[in-house]
Amino acid sequence: MKPYELVLFDFDGTLYDSEAHFDTYIDLIGTHLNDAQAKQLRKLYERTRAGEGVLRIGEWYDPESQVSKPADATHPSNRKYYLGDYWWLIHTLGHRLGVTDEQLIDSFFRTRDYMMTHTDEIHLVVGLKKWLQTVAKRQKPIAILATNSPEPDSVAILQQLGVYPYFTEMIYNARKPTHMPQILEHVSTTYQVPPNRMLCVGDHYYNDIDPALQFGADTLFINRHRVSHPHNSTYEVHTSEALMEYLTDILAT
Repeated sequence: MKPYELVLFDFDGTLYDSEAHFDTYIDLIGTHLNDAQAKQLRKLYERTRAGEGVLRIGEWYDPESQVSKPADATHPSNRKYYLGDYWWLIHTLGHRLGVTDEQLIDSFFRTRDYMMTHTDEIHLVVGLKKWLQTVAKRQKPIAILATNSPEPDSVAILQQLGVYPYFTEMIYNARKPTHMPQILEHVSTTYQVPPNRMLCVGDHYYNDIDPALQFGADTLFINRHRVSHPHNSTYEVHTSEALMEYLTDILAT
C-alpha cells in the first residue's frame, strides 16, 4: 500500500465486528408492537439474516412494494432507504410493521445506551488497538474517526474499548453521506494532507466509500455483506482479518 499520511475511520461495523446489540435493537423495537408483531419482527429478522427475506443489505427499500431492490447504475432517488447495514435493515423491518419513525429513533438511542453499559458484548477488531497505539506513538499516519453515532455513547464505548486516546480527532453526528464532502475537506485542510494521501475505511458504501472516491481519496471497503450493487473501491476486504492485513501494510511503508 501507499505510505498514507491520514486514515479516516468509520466506527460502527468498522472498528468492531460484533453484532449482539442488534438483538437488543430488535427487542426494543418490539416494545412498540404487540406480542404477535414483536415475534413476527424477530422472525423476519432471522429470515433476512438467512437470506430468505424480502430485504437485503446492499439494496434499496421501495416503500410501495415494501421489498428491497438492487440499485441501478445511478442512485435511485425515488426509493427511501439504502440498506447499508443491519441498523437500517432492522429499522426498515420495524417500519414495515407500522413502527413510527419517532419510535424507531427512540429504540435506536435506547440501544446505544445499552451498548454503553454492555461493552463486554462489543469486540474490537483483533489487532486494531495495537495498530492505533503504534500509529499514535509514531504520529503517522494521522488517525481520524468520523461516525454518524451520537457523541456520549460513542465516547463511552471507545473509552471502554481502550482506543479513545489514539485518535487525533473524532467527529460525531457526522451526518454521512450528506456532510462527508465537508468532513473530507476539513481533515485534508486541517492536517495539510492531499486527498491522494488519505485512506478512508468503512463498511457502508454510500456513507464512507463513494464520497471519498469522488473527493479523490483512496478507500478500503469492508464489504462483509458482499453487496451486489455496482461499487468501486481502491481496496476491498470481506473480513476483519483481511482489514488488519491492509492496515499492517501501511505501517511497513
